[in-house]
Amino acid sequence: MTTLSDKLHPRRFPGMSGKMAAIVGYFLGEEWTAPRIAELVVTSDGHVLARHDGHCGCDHYVGLAADLERNWLALLGVAGLTDDERAEADQIYRQAVADHRPAAAATPTPTGRHTTLANTRSKKRNSSPR
Repeated sequence: MTTLSDKLHPRRFPGMSGKMAAIVGYFLGEEWTAPRIAELVVTSDGHVLARHDGHCGCDHYVGLAADLERNWLALLGVAGLTDDERAEADQIYRQAVADHRPAAAATPTPTGRHTTLANTRSKKRNSSPR
């Protein structure tokens, strides 16, 4: 059986950057890169910061939230996902990214919902060590 992790695995996308592989691995709970991302945060002004596994704060600059969202949507668009897998990927993104932008400034997720701090904190996935 093919899983979402199989369909989004970096080996299927030779042009995927190491940074994007780390982000997708974080979203899916996979350890595809070292260091492994343990947390992603979008600041109030739309920048993405990462916390690497073993670090105590989000001290790595990833880039702009708009770029992350565009790249995530592009990956989902070419991965051959079923409707159920796409819905699962949308939910994973919303739960994995702590977005501190005001709701009006947040970029809609693929389902059209805004990703904001309010809807990510209440649904935060189990972040126990892997």
